[in-house]
Formats: sequence, C-alpha cells, structure tokens
Amino acid sequence: MDQGQTERNRIRLISSERTVLELFLLVYLFLFITIDSVVGSHYLWLLLSTGMGIITYLLFSKVEYSLGIGILLAALLATPFYFNGLPLVVVFMLFVYSFWRLQVNFGETKGEGWPYLVLNTIFFTVFYFILKLFFVNANADELMSVQVVLYLLTTVIYFIIRFIVIGVIGWQLRNFNLVDMGKIFAAILGLGFITYIAVSFLMHPFRSAVIAIVGFLFSGLFILFGKGVTPLLDWYNAKLDEARARQLEQAEVESSYIDFSMQDGTRIFGATFSHNELFIMLGISITILVSFILIARRRKKGRLLDKDLGNTFLSTGRTKKKKEKQLVYDYSDAFDVVRTAYKKFEEEAQYSKVPRLEGETVKEWFSRMNWGHNEVLFNTYDKVRYGSHSVTEEEGSHFVDELDKIRHNNFKNNV
Repeated sequence: MDQGQTERNRIRLISSERTVLELFLLVYLFLFITIDSVVGSHYLWLLLSTGMGIITYLLFSKVEYSLGIGILLAALLATPFYFNGLPLVVVFMLFVYSFWRLQVNFGETKGEGWPYLVLNTIFFTVFYFILKLFFVNANADELMSVQVVLYLLTTVIYFIIRFIVIGVIGWQLRNFNLVDMGKIFAAILGLGFITYIAVSFLMHPFRSAVIAIVGFLFSGLFILFGKGVTPLLDWYNAKLDEARARQLEQAEVESSYIDFSMQDGTRIFGATFSHNELFIMLGISITILVSFILIARRRKKGRLLDKDLGNTFLSTGRTKKKKEKQLVYDYSDAFDVVRTAYKKFEEEAQYSKVPRLEGETVKEWFSRMNWGHNEVLFNTYDKVRYGSHSVTEEEGSHFVDELDKIRHNNFKNNV
C-alpha cells in the first residue's frame, strides 16, 4: 500500500470515528422524548450511530462522498425513530444534525474534531441536573440512573473505538505493537473504572454539597428575591384565573361539537398532528434540503473559480489579469559583467599585495590606495551590490574600463 493510499485510509477512518462520537452526544436528549417509544431510543441511537461509522468507513473506501449520499445516510439514520414513536419534528432534527456532521467530516472542506470526552462530560453534567428539575414529581431517580449508564457506556465505547482506530492505523503503517497497545488499552480501562467509581458514588454527594454551599452563600438573597417576586406572581396568577374563568363561561354557552375526523391525525404524545401541519413540515423540510444543495453547489463553484482567476467571467465581462510587477533586482547581462569584473579585480589586488581590508568599504579602499575618487564607478558598484537599480551596458563597459586602468597603473608596479 503506497503512502497516499495509507493517508487516505487514515483520514477516512478518523472521519468515521468523529462522526460516531459526535452522534453519541445527542443520546442524553432521548431521555426526554422516549416516553411512548417501542424500544429505548437512546440505546437504538447508540447502536445505529456505531453502525453508521462502520458503513461510512467501508462505503467511502469504494465511492467518493457526495451531497446525495450524505442526505441518504442521514435519512437512513433518522427514519427508524419515526417508526419507534418519536414526533416527526424530532426525527427531522435528528436528520439535520446527522447530515451536518456527515457533511463536515466527509465533505471537501473537513472541519476539526470536537473534544469528545470534555463535551460528553459537560452534556452529562448539565442534563443530570436538568433531569432532577424536569422530572421532580416523576421517576427522576430512575432516569438519572439510566443517564449514568449512558455516560459510562459512551465513555467505554469511546475508549474501544480509539483503541481500534490506533490499532488499524498502526497495522497499515506496519508499526503496530500489540504489547504496547495492550498496555495503553489497560490504562484506558483503568481510567474508565475510575470514572465509574467517581460517577456512581461521588455524584450524589457532590450535587448535595453544591446545593448546600449555594444555599448557605445565597440563601438571604433568595429569600429577598422571593419576597419581592411573590406579589407579582400572585397578580399574574389572578389574571390567569380570570381569563380561565371567562373561557369556561364561553365554552358552556357554545355548543359542544366533537370532530371525529381529528382522530385520523397522527398521534403524538396524546395530542394530534393534523394533515395541514404535516404538509407544512414537509414543505419546510424540502426548503431546507434545497437550501443545503444550493449552498453546497455555490461553495463548490467558488472553490473552482478560485483555482483559475484568469478565466473568471463576471456580468461585466472577463476579469483582466493584473499587470505583473517588475522584479526588484536586476539580473541583466550588464549586471553579471560588473559583478564578475569586480570579483576578478579584488582577487588580483590581493595577489598584488594591495588587498581590501576587512570591514573596509570600496571608497575607503580606493582612497587609501590613492586610486582616485570615481563617483560613476562607485555608483555602478552600489547598483550591482544592492540590486535596487538596473545597470545599462554603457555603465557596465565604463566600470570594466576603469578597473582595467587601475589594474594597469598599479598592480604591475606592486608585483
């Protein structure tokens, strides 16, 4: 396997790993929306996300990723949850998120991966406290236990995926060491065990300690705030009671009519999902999909245009190429003639026992040797030395002639 193919396999494997882990982050949300589900949607999401990672790695080794394939894979991932009893809106949100992460990880412009362990811990902590508040009068303890299991399960799966990815990359590079990898995996499992102990036995004391400290520090502020807000809440509740009473009075006057046709709608958590709402949701879905396609094509077209700016066409006509700037330094024949002549002159001066001293400028050298003060010669030398100005053929010929005169009048007398 050549180096290019190995690098492509490595990138594809890492992209598949990122996709799986980024899909895992949504698992805690299913605890809020799986009340009437046939199967536990959180476990189904973990299973399908893992399968999606395997499918993407195998599929994109044969074909290139495209927008249509990304939409198809996202739809395959989200559709089972509709038949599992989740609302259509939630299924559509799962589709959008899945397609977004597939597009980022496998598209032409690949993004950087997220710090999974950090984000997973943050999501777990936030939803752990939200569950306690949200289901305060329900089975909060049971749901919190399930959330702890999900956190530990996703963490262990992350370590296993990391081990597999490192092993596959090492095997492809022919530098895989099973013993060293076993040590690393053992360390990873040890870290997972420590995490399990911390979460299972320290989370409840930690939460109680935080609540106690916050209550001790801000109890006075809470009491003051409660006394100030209580009259406002009482007034608001009174207004609600009055509005509710007026609504009940109007309902008693009106005739009671039961629309049995509403029972044909799609049932969602005891409510009804009418056909009009279904059509609206489908229209929104189609609009968003078309927007995705147009944006992707525009970005791809922009990248192609950037590759050849000279062939870009606008509504005002073809763009003109900018005039190339002249080179700062002069590389003409006269430049080489002057440089070669001076180099030869300095070598012959050293042979004739009249060398240029270290740190001495050309003007100082000529003045010390009484060779005259020829400004034209010095100017030509500076032009060639700094390369900031061009040198004409006449200036080059004059420079060579002046050096020949000095060589003829002085060097032979010093030999």
